[in-house]
Amino acid sequence: MGQSDGASDRDYHCMNILSRLRLGTKITILLGLSVVAMIAIALSGATTLHQRMMDDRTDKLRAVVRSTVSVAAGLEARVVAHEITRDQAIDLFSPQRLGHAIR
Repeated sequence: MGQSDGASDRDYHCMNILSRLRLGTKITILLGLSVVAMIAIALSGATTLHQRMMDDRTDKLRAVVRSTVSVAAGLEARVVAHEITRDQAIDLFSPQRLGHAIR
């Protein structure tokens, strides 16, 4: 008890400040800190949700691109095998027909 180190002096000083405050002030400070904590949690959740949504959209876009490249490669193989002409392949690769093939 006779020892005086920096940590215990600091703790005593903080407790001394808190003991000087009225109960209503202490409750107001506690309420304010709680609101700040809830806002921080909400922002963290919103950020996580946004990142997950962006990742999902990126994955969907990659899947569509893979499908489109696959269809184009299949049509190119048919052109090389002389099953269809390049113009027919381009017609089959049109957005209207391609949209139905991918979905």
